[in-house]
Amino acid sequence: MTQVTPSPSRRFPLGRPAWMLLLLSPFVLFGGLLWGYYDVGARIAQWCLPPLVPVVGRVYLHGKPLPKAQVFTQPLRRSCRGAMGIADTEGRFVLRTDVEGDFLEGAYAGEHRVIVWGIDPNAPSGPFKPPLITPTECAEFETTPLRLQVHRDPARNSVELDLDSGTVKQGPGG
Repeated sequence: MTQVTPSPSRRFPLGRPAWMLLLLSPFVLFGGLLWGYYDVGARIAQWCLPPLVPVVGRVYLHGKPLPKAQVFTQPLRRSCRGAMGIADTEGRFVLRTDVEGDFLEGAYAGEHRVIVWGIDPNAPSGPFKPPLITPTECAEFETTPLRLQVHRDPARNSVELDLDSGTVKQGPGG
């Protein structure tokens, strides 16, 4: 009969992992500092945003252009900022979006809620806020019936906002 001799137990060598950790730790620390300093997470989030696309339009109230109306959008995609525009005397506006402190022309591609604020131009000036002449449901994001689809093709982003019917007409030429 043969006798089985137990094999000597192998020890786990701690030297190699310790040296690897010691050699890699400066690179990990340096990478973490660069990640924070350059705000890489925010840059990646910005790269994932849809493109800004030019949007022009016109606002109508009671069948007539609404001068000096303020138009605001709220994207349904929460990671995007809304756009804003102020109508000229003929009700025409161009949407602009705040991107890191600069108001760039355009709105992010995707679906947006739209609100419009129009004030009475004949209201007396003073310390009180002038009354809105636009329908109240069109002045709040929670109640507005106005929806805007911003397409990646700028030719499709000409809009007409009819506040009486609460509709948005889109396409070439409005």
